[in-house]
Amino acid sequence: LATNSQRGIDIRNVASGVAGFVIQAEIVDNDLHFHRGSTAQGIRIVHSGGVSGNSITAHLNGNRIFDSQVGLLAQSIGNTNGASVSVYFTGDRFYDNGGGVVIGGGFTASSNNTTNFTAVGSVIENNTAPFTDFYPGGLSIAGNIAFQVPTGGSNNTANVTLRNCLFTNNQVADLNVFGASSTPVSIGPAGTNNRANVKLFGTITPGLRTADSDPANPAGMNS
Repeated sequence: LATNSQRGIDIRNVASGVAGFVIQAEIVDNDLHFHRGSTAQGIRIVHSGGVSGNSITAHLNGNRIFDSQVGLLAQSIGNTNGASVSVYFTGDRFYDNGGGVVIGGGFTASSNNTTNFTAVGSVIENNTAPFTDFYPGGLSIAGNIAFQVPTGGSNNTANVTLRNCLFTNNQVADLNVFGASSTPVSIGPAGTNNRANVKLFGTITPGLRTADSDPANPAGMNS
């Protein structure tokens, strides 16, 4: 049980200037809730600090993440280059959060990164809480995310596969998919040549929102 902190579980590779570091994590049967501070998450899985060529693999099973700003965030941040994050869910529940799950290939100026996310039999529901300004709703996916500063990365990819997952009653949308996304949109387009690829098997998303770039990139450089 982890509650009332900045993050319930924080898996991060921050070895600046060091290549080839590997983290493998297994997260099973935990209750993570009431993480509501600024940029707070129930679980965060990230590369940071300008790492290059490092990898994180995380397997989650049977966890319950609720009543937080964002349930889970997985991506490469902080000028990271050429890193990979792979996350596998089985039977996890994300509910009563501001945002359920956020998956990004890269964040701000990070480039050439890949995030792979697979969920099987997981539930993302009732994420309608008012205490988030960072991708409210169910599952949000972007090849690259620019947050609060107009600095977009390039050549980032988010690959997502959902098998027999349940989405219901999430604010804004159950599934948001962007090649690149800026929040707020007023800071302008986020990077170039970023991709979000999503495959759905036995999964219905009543509320679906997609865009190559949000806001639109006049050159059409993301998909």
